[in-house]
Amino acid sequence: MLRSEKPAYIAAVKEAVSHASIVIVVKKTDYTVANSLGLRRAVRDAGGALQVSKNTLCRLAVQGTVCEVLTSSFVGRTAVVTGQDPVGLCKVLVDEEKKFPDQLQVLSAVMDGRLLSAEDVRTLSKLPSMDVLRGMLIGLIQAPATKIAGVVQAPAAQLARLLSAYSKK
Repeated sequence: MLRSEKPAYIAAVKEAVSHASIVIVVKKTDYTVANSLGLRRAVRDAGGALQVSKNTLCRLAVQGTVCEVLTSSFVGRTAVVTGQDPVGLCKVLVDEEKKFPDQLQVLSAVMDGRLLSAEDVRTLSKLPSMDVLRGMLIGLIQAPATKIAGVVQAPAAQLARLLSAYSKK
């Protein structure tokens, strides 16, 4: 990368980091090109972006943002994953970490200005996705209405069964 391109790159990374709801730093060692492309595709499908750059550029990019606490994580071959769906991205990265335990490792993350450890990221990955949570919420909202309808309808149904039993006698 040319020296003249670095300020624009740093600004682009800083903007991506500042607009993301979660920023995850992963360590990649001996990761093949095919695995890397698969990881990029999975992260993109989860609504995120994966960027690999020099650690010094990443340190400069996170200065002055809430992600400044990640500067100690930029050691060795690292990549930065940014996105809006924390649970989805954590699921993707933890699944990939399970597939390739020697090649990929989640180091740390920042979500809503709070530093998360690798264990916190694994815990986030166990949560249900947003679609499942929305379904559960709608089910909870609909449950009282369904129960009320059943209670209101029950006496009429009992009366109908009673009249049916008398008519059969």
